[in-house]
Amino acid sequence: MVDVVLVLLVIMMVSANFIATKSLRVELPSANQTDGATPSPWEVEIAPDGAFALQGAPVSDAELVAQLAAATQELPDLNLVVKADGGATHAAVIRVMDLARSAGVRKFALAVQQGATP
Repeated sequence: MVDVVLVLLVIMMVSANFIATKSLRVELPSANQTDGATPSPWEVEIAPDGAFALQGAPVSDAELVAQLAAATQELPDLNLVVKADGGATHAAVIRVMDLARSAGVRKFALAVQQGATP
């Protein structure tokens, strides 16, 4: 019985990784220390060219603000995970975070890959 549960857990973990990988390809920077995974259904990805996507779908500035504002009405304690490519500029990250703050988001997490920094 325990074996079956463990197999199902492994299958769910592997398939969750494929579900979470959406349309923008980003290379996350590495960090030696992390706080672990942050449970959040809301993620914004920032590509090296500064384009961004919310929940895997490319959005404009206005669409990002509108969708996050609607989400914060339902989840006032929403935690937005920012997945910026290592080649994305600091300005692009700040722009996305500023737009999210204007929509009412107050909690952010920055996604990194755990491992040695280059």
